[in-house]
Amino acid sequence: MGLFQEERKALGVLSVVVLAAMAAGTYMFLPSTNKEPYDFRGMKWGSIIRELPDMKLMAEEGDLKFFERTNDPTKVGDADVDRIVYGCYKDRFYNVMIYYRSPSNFTKLADMFSREFGKPFQPNASEKKLFWNGKNVNLLLNFDEASNSGRITYLFKPIQLEVEVSG
Repeated sequence: MGLFQEERKALGVLSVVVLAAMAAGTYMFLPSTNKEPYDFRGMKWGSIIRELPDMKLMAEEGDLKFFERTNDPTKVGDADVDRIVYGCYKDRFYNVMIYYRSPSNFTKLADMFSREFGKPFQPNASEKKLFWNGKNVNLLLNFDEASNSGRITYLFKPIQLEVEVSG
């Protein structure tokens, strides 16, 4: 793959990540759940990116940087995932976006997160969009039947608010 194609791929990922994070901000103030993820795979929210192991820069724009982790497991619970993207703002870890395929993975993930964090908020019963609003971390799970793809988004709210305020 040529350099130009790599840059286009990175910018495409960056665009999707930024847009999804902004859309997720809409749900920042839903009724909260009692439990929430305090880290992701042992990486604490707000950690300085230099302190996180095996991170490879994919894209950046201003104070936002997005990374993949070398040798990252392609499972979340029992669900198979395609890609995991880690987001940092001002070099602090605040966001994870996990991409997956198939309705069966959506069901596995929805069941796992419901057991762990309680009943989700579902704005529309006909859509596969679930939200868990913790005190410090939002978790969003969605699946689109037409594209047979879905995403899990974790947002560390204190830093996400900084991102939104900055513009």
